[in-house]
Amino acid sequence: MDSSDLIALLGLIVAVVAIIVATCAAVYYGRVEKGQRRLRAWKAVQAGVFVGAVLLVVVGGGWLLTRGNSSGQTASGTGPAPAPSSPDAGPSRTPSPATPSTSQTGAASAPGGCRGAINLNHAPVSANPCISVVDGHLQLVSHVTALQPGKVTVFVWLTDGNTYRPDVPPHRCNFDLAAGQTETCSTRVQPDRPGTDWVAATEAEKGSADYPSGWNSFPHVAGTQSGHRVTWPLQN
Repeated sequence: MDSSDLIALLGLIVAVVAIIVATCAAVYYGRVEKGQRRLRAWKAVQAGVFVGAVLLVVVGGGWLLTRGNSSGQTASGTGPAPAPSSPDAGPSRTPSPATPSTSQTGAASAPGGCRGAINLNHAPVSANPCISVVDGHLQLVSHVTALQPGKVTVFVWLTDGNTYRPDVPPHRCNFDLAAGQTETCSTRVQPDRPGTDWVAATEAEKGSADYPSGWNSFPHVAGTQSGHRVTWPLQN
């Protein structure tokens, strides 16, 4: 409580006491006094009550006004002061994000890859041929999915595309597939010709077969190929 609050409180106490005293005096003189003395006493009591009421209004109103101004000043002064601007400061700039290094983005992807599923002509299957490097060998893979149930023979072999393939029989797998079933036929080889880019090729036949259709017509019939050529020997 500051000094203004204390003064206002004392004023209020004085005003209330004055009103109480005047009221008590009015009651007393109303009972014991008569005639002109009673009238003068009553007027004096009225004057005391009036003065006390005026004092109460003035002191109370002044105190309320003082408190209101003080609260407004406190509220308006709340909050952090704005930082002074420097006349030498240039326009603000958002720092650019650091460019990721090669180690952050990851090493280059391994050689090889897959073509994606494609429907074959000589068997009711789709095939996705892939080539990759595994333990120093080229891994040739054909993922086949049956479009209808039945037995099929899946072939996969190595080729440079449309000019050369090793003079060895194709690797083959026999499957009895339900509709929608997927199986994988794979083999690992080491090419017989260095300095060549290699891909995997695949084909399938209904039932059992030793060779895919058109095997002896290479390079005119070259099978469905994986793409994603891998150079042999492997580059470290």
